[in-house]
Amino acid sequence: MNSIKCINISKSFQIKDQTLDVLNSINLEINESDTIAISGKSGSGKSTLLHILAGLDKPSSGEIIFNQKNLNNMSKSELARTRLLNFGFVYQFHHLLEDLTVEENILVPGMLNNENNNLLLTRTKNIMKKLDIFKRKDHLPWKLSGGEKQRTAIARALINNPKFIFLDEPTGNLDDENAKIIQELLMEMRLEFGVALIAATHDQSFIKCFDSVYKISQTNISEVNE
Repeated sequence: MNSIKCINISKSFQIKDQTLDVLNSINLEINESDTIAISGKSGSGKSTLLHILAGLDKPSSGEIIFNQKNLNNMSKSELARTRLLNFGFVYQFHHLLEDLTVEENILVPGMLNNENNNLLLTRTKNIMKKLDIFKRKDHLPWKLSGGEKQRTAIARALINNPKFIFLDEPTGNLDDENAKIIQELLMEMRLEFGVALIAATHDQSFIKCFDSVYKISQTNISEVNE
């Protein structure tokens, strides 16, 4: 079973002559098909923890173990390959490439994976249909609504059949109606594709969709029992 283990993770930032502690001795295990929400006030460190779990940032101390391999000990190329094949990412502000169409944006991770073009195009078409953006496949991002941009980002995150998808405030830039649609789509995709979802969010309605909820406060993490 695929898993990510966070072992005694601490993170601090040096600001001029001061040290700012953000995370302190965090321990967490995420397994295949889990849904985990990480909550906390703005600036509490939830996005920092998400980025460390995903191998986008390094902890000041501690280990991130993915399938018995320490992400901190990987070379840059090995880490990039691990992220490409196993992790998907969805952010608050989409991070779509403005000069590429919806379809081209979704294809990028698959092309980086040197996948067979016919298989990749077929899977991209199927995912676009599932997320109801196929009719927008030739449009550039500036022509899309906020909800359509986020659906495109979700499709891009799914294209390489990842084991884990990391969500950084995915509903934070959407109105209530589109936020609810994206919440429902993410949970549907989780069941259909069998991926684990790990979200950093302060959206209380979104948090209710997750099986496990953790809160970061004063550099520490604790599970919230509903």
